[in-house]
Amino acid sequence: MKKVHYILVFCLLASFGVQSQSVTNIGVIPKLNIKKKFENLWSVNLEIAPRIELAEGSSTFQVENSTFYTLTDVTTIVSRTVGVSNSIGAGYLTRIEEDQNTSHRLIQQYVLIDYHETYRVAHRFRTDQTFREGRAPTFRARYRISSDIALEGQSVDPSEFYFKISNEYLGILRDQANDIEIRLTPTLGYNLKNKNKIEVGVDYRIDSFINSAPDHRYWIQVAYYFGL
Repeated sequence: MKKVHYILVFCLLASFGVQSQSVTNIGVIPKLNIKKKFENLWSVNLEIAPRIELAEGSSTFQVENSTFYTLTDVTTIVSRTVGVSNSIGAGYLTRIEEDQNTSHRLIQQYVLIDYHETYRVAHRFRTDQTFREGRAPTFRARYRISSDIALEGQSVDPSEFYFKISNEYLGILRDQANDIEIRLTPTLGYNLKNKNKIEVGVDYRIDSFINSAPDHRYWIQVAYYFGL
Protein backbone atom coordinates (compact mmCIF):
# COMPACT_ATOMS: atom_id res chain seq x y z
CA MET A 1 0.00 0.00 0.00
CA LYS A 2 1.33 3.42 -0.90
CA LYS A 3 1.94 6.16 1.65
CA VAL A 4 -0.91 8.26 0.31
CA HIS A 5 -3.36 5.47 1.06
CA TYR A 6 -2.38 5.45 4.73
CA ILE A 7 -2.72 9.21 4.94
CA LEU A 8 -6.21 9.07 3.39
CA VAL A 9 -7.30 6.38 5.83
CA PHE A 10 -6.02 8.51 8.70
CA CYS A 11 -7.92 11.58 7.51
CA LEU A 12 -11.17 9.63 7.21
CA LEU A 13 -10.86 8.12 10.67
CA ALA A 14 -9.80 11.38 12.28
CA SER A 15 -12.79 13.20 10.79
CA PHE A 16 -15.05 10.93 12.84
CA GLY A 17 -13.60 12.36 16.03
CA VAL A 18 -13.72 15.94 14.78
CA GLN A 19 -17.42 15.68 13.89
CA SER A 20 -18.34 14.35 17.31
CA GLN A 21 -19.70 17.07 19.60
CA SER A 22 -19.50 15.45 23.04
CA VAL A 23 -15.83 15.96 23.88
CA THR A 24 -15.33 15.22 27.57
CA ASN A 25 -11.59 15.18 28.25
CA ILE A 26 -8.40 16.76 26.93
CA GLY A 27 -5.06 15.94 28.50
CA VAL A 28 -1.39 15.05 28.13
CA ILE A 29 0.35 11.66 28.40
CA PRO A 30 4.17 11.94 28.51
CA LYS A 31 5.80 8.52 28.10
CA LEU A 32 9.24 7.10 28.76
CA ASN A 33 9.77 3.71 27.12
CA ILE A 34 12.95 1.73 27.85
CA LYS A 35 13.69 -1.52 26.00
CA LYS A 36 16.49 -4.02 26.50
CA LYS A 37 17.11 -6.79 23.96
CA PHE A 38 19.07 -9.92 24.79
CA GLU A 39 20.97 -12.23 22.44
CA ASN A 40 18.76 -15.21 23.33
CA LEU A 41 15.68 -13.63 21.62
CA TRP A 42 14.26 -12.27 24.87
CA SER A 43 13.54 -8.59 25.57
CA VAL A 44 12.24 -6.49 28.46
CA ASN A 45 10.21 -3.32 27.97
CA LEU A 46 9.54 -0.78 30.74
CA GLU A 47 7.13 2.12 30.21
CA ILE A 48 6.27 4.96 32.60
CA ALA A 49 3.24 7.03 31.57
CA PRO A 50 1.63 9.66 33.82
CA ARG A 51 -1.63 11.36 32.77
CA ILE A 52 -2.38 15.03 33.25
CA GLU A 53 -5.90 16.20 32.47
CA LEU A 54 -6.05 19.73 31.07
CA ALA A 55 -9.81 20.19 30.75
CA GLU A 56 -13.06 18.32 31.22
CA GLY A 57 -16.34 19.51 29.75
CA SER A 58 -19.84 18.74 28.52
CA SER A 59 -20.98 18.14 24.93
CA THR A 60 -20.64 21.88 24.21
CA PHE A 61 -17.31 21.82 26.04
CA GLN A 62 -18.16 24.08 28.91
CA VAL A 63 -15.09 23.49 31.04
CA GLU A 64 -15.93 21.93 34.38
CA ASN A 65 -12.45 21.07 35.70
CA SER A 66 -9.02 22.54 35.05
CA THR A 67 -5.56 20.94 35.01
CA PHE A 68 -4.95 18.10 37.45
CA TYR A 69 -2.93 14.90 37.75
CA THR A 70 -4.99 11.73 37.33
CA LEU A 71 -2.71 8.67 37.43
CA THR A 72 0.60 7.05 36.51
CA ASP A 73 0.97 3.69 34.75
CA VAL A 74 4.17 1.66 35.15
CA THR A 75 4.22 -1.30 32.75
CA THR A 76 6.77 -4.09 32.34
CA ILE A 77 6.49 -6.54 29.41
CA VAL A 78 8.78 -9.54 28.89
CA SER A 79 8.75 -10.87 25.31
CA ARG A 80 10.37 -13.59 23.27
CA THR A 81 10.76 -13.54 19.50
CA VAL A 82 9.15 -16.50 17.74
CA GLY A 83 9.64 -17.09 14.04
CA VAL A 84 11.26 -14.29 12.05
CA SER A 85 9.72 -11.16 13.58
CA ASN A 86 6.75 -12.21 15.70
CA SER A 87 6.79 -12.28 19.49
CA ILE A 88 4.86 -13.57 22.46
CA GLY A 89 4.91 -11.78 25.79
CA ALA A 90 3.47 -11.27 29.25
CA GLY A 91 3.60 -8.40 31.66
CA TYR A 92 2.39 -6.51 34.68
CA LEU A 93 1.04 -2.97 35.08
CA THR A 94 0.79 -0.92 38.26
CA ARG A 95 -1.59 2.06 38.15
CA ILE A 96 -1.21 4.69 40.88
CA GLU A 97 -4.22 7.00 40.86
CA GLU A 98 -4.67 10.51 42.22
CA ASP A 99 -6.38 9.20 45.36
CA GLN A 100 -3.30 6.99 45.98
CA ASN A 101 -5.29 3.82 45.27
CA THR A 102 -3.41 1.23 43.24
CA SER A 103 -4.65 -1.08 40.48
CA HIS A 104 -2.82 -4.20 39.31
CA ARG A 105 -3.06 -5.55 35.75
CA LEU A 106 -1.83 -8.81 34.24
CA ILE A 107 -1.07 -8.71 30.49
CA GLN A 108 -0.69 -11.37 27.78
CA GLN A 109 0.07 -10.55 24.15
CA TYR A 110 1.07 -11.83 20.71
CA VAL A 111 2.57 -9.52 18.08
CA LEU A 112 2.91 -10.15 14.34
CA ILE A 113 4.94 -7.77 12.17
CA ASP A 114 4.92 -7.60 8.36
CA TYR A 115 7.81 -5.69 6.77
CA HIS A 116 7.37 -3.96 3.41
CA GLU A 117 9.57 -1.75 1.27
CA THR A 118 8.88 1.61 2.93
CA TYR A 119 6.67 0.67 5.88
CA ARG A 120 5.79 -2.06 8.33
CA VAL A 121 2.47 -3.23 9.72
CA ALA A 122 2.17 -4.65 13.24
CA HIS A 123 -0.79 -6.62 14.61
CA ARG A 124 -1.04 -6.91 18.40
CA PHE A 125 -3.47 -9.28 20.11
CA ARG A 126 -3.65 -8.64 23.85
CA THR A 127 -5.73 -9.72 26.84
CA ASP A 128 -5.49 -8.18 30.30
CA GLN A 129 -7.08 -8.48 33.72
CA THR A 130 -7.24 -5.54 36.15
CA PHE A 131 -7.74 -5.86 39.91
CA ARG A 132 -8.36 -3.14 42.48
CA GLU A 133 -9.44 -3.44 46.09
CA GLY A 134 -13.13 -2.70 46.52
CA ARG A 135 -13.96 -3.03 42.82
CA ALA A 136 -14.98 -5.88 40.54
CA PRO A 137 -12.18 -7.20 38.27
CA THR A 138 -12.04 -5.89 34.70
CA PHE A 139 -11.28 -8.21 31.77
CA ARG A 140 -10.38 -6.88 28.31
CA ALA A 141 -9.65 -8.34 24.87
CA ARG A 142 -7.73 -5.99 22.56
CA TYR A 143 -6.64 -5.85 18.93
CA ARG A 144 -4.35 -3.11 17.60
CA ILE A 145 -3.08 -2.55 14.08
CA SER A 146 -0.29 -0.02 13.59
CA SER A 147 2.10 1.09 10.88
CA ASP A 148 5.39 3.00 10.71
CA ILE A 149 5.90 4.77 7.38
CA ALA A 150 9.23 6.22 6.26
CA LEU A 151 8.90 9.83 5.09
CA GLU A 152 12.40 9.96 3.60
CA GLY A 153 13.83 7.16 1.50
CA GLN A 154 12.99 3.47 1.69
CA SER A 155 13.44 2.96 5.46
CA VAL A 156 13.49 4.92 8.70
CA ASP A 157 17.18 5.76 9.10
CA PRO A 158 18.86 7.81 11.86
CA SER A 159 18.10 11.57 11.75
CA GLU A 160 14.91 11.00 9.74
CA PHE A 161 11.22 11.59 10.37
CA TYR A 162 8.49 8.96 10.05
CA PHE A 163 4.70 8.80 10.32
CA LYS A 164 3.05 6.31 12.65
CA ILE A 165 -0.63 5.48 13.03
CA SER A 166 -2.41 2.92 15.18
CA ASN A 167 -6.03 1.85 15.54
CA GLU A 168 -7.11 -0.29 18.50
CA TYR A 169 -10.37 -1.99 19.47
CA LEU A 170 -11.11 -3.08 23.04
CA GLY A 171 -13.88 -5.30 24.38
CA ILE A 172 -14.36 -4.68 28.11
CA LEU A 173 -16.06 -7.04 30.57
CA ARG A 174 -16.70 -5.56 34.00
CA ASP A 175 -19.46 -6.58 36.44
CA GLN A 176 -22.73 -5.19 34.99
CA ALA A 177 -20.81 -2.58 32.98
CA ASN A 178 -19.61 -4.13 29.71
CA ASP A 179 -18.23 -1.70 27.16
CA ILE A 180 -16.40 -1.18 23.87
CA GLU A 181 -13.58 1.30 23.30
CA ILE A 182 -11.93 2.46 20.07
CA ARG A 183 -8.60 4.28 19.91
CA LEU A 184 -6.94 6.14 17.05
CA THR A 185 -3.39 7.48 17.47
CA PRO A 186 -1.59 9.34 14.66
CA THR A 187 1.96 10.44 15.53
CA LEU A 188 5.00 12.06 13.95
CA GLY A 189 8.26 10.42 14.95
CA TYR A 190 11.94 11.27 14.68
CA ASN A 191 14.66 8.61 14.70
CA LEU A 192 17.69 9.99 16.56
CA LYS A 193 21.29 9.23 15.59
CA ASN A 194 21.66 6.88 18.57
CA LYS A 195 18.58 4.95 17.34
CA ASN A 196 16.39 6.29 20.13
CA LYS A 197 13.08 7.81 19.04
CA ILE A 198 10.81 10.72 19.86
CA GLU A 199 7.11 10.64 18.95
CA VAL A 200 4.46 13.35 19.25
CA GLY A 201 0.80 12.76 18.43
CA VAL A 202 -2.82 12.66 19.53
CA ASP A 203 -4.39 9.64 21.23
CA TYR A 204 -8.16 9.82 20.53
CA ARG A 205 -10.44 7.47 22.47
CA ILE A 206 -14.19 6.90 22.32
CA ASP A 207 -16.04 4.56 24.68
CA SER A 208 -19.26 3.99 26.67
CA PHE A 209 -21.11 2.79 23.57
CA ILE A 210 -23.37 0.33 25.38
CA ASN A 211 -24.68 1.92 28.56
CA SER A 212 -24.72 5.64 27.72
CA ALA A 213 -23.82 8.28 25.14
CA PRO A 214 -20.21 7.88 23.93
CA ASP A 215 -17.44 9.66 25.82
CA HIS A 216 -14.59 11.26 23.87
CA ARG A 217 -11.04 11.75 25.11
CA TYR A 218 -8.14 13.52 23.42
CA TRP A 219 -4.68 12.90 24.89
CA ILE A 220 -1.64 14.75 23.56
CA GLN A 221 1.03 12.06 23.59
CA VAL A 222 4.77 12.79 23.84
CA ALA A 223 6.94 9.67 23.97
CA TYR A 224 10.66 9.01 24.19
CA TYR A 225 11.88 5.50 23.26
CA PHE A 226 15.24 4.53 24.71
CA GLY A 227 17.02 1.34 23.68
CA LEU A 228 19.67 -0.33 25.85
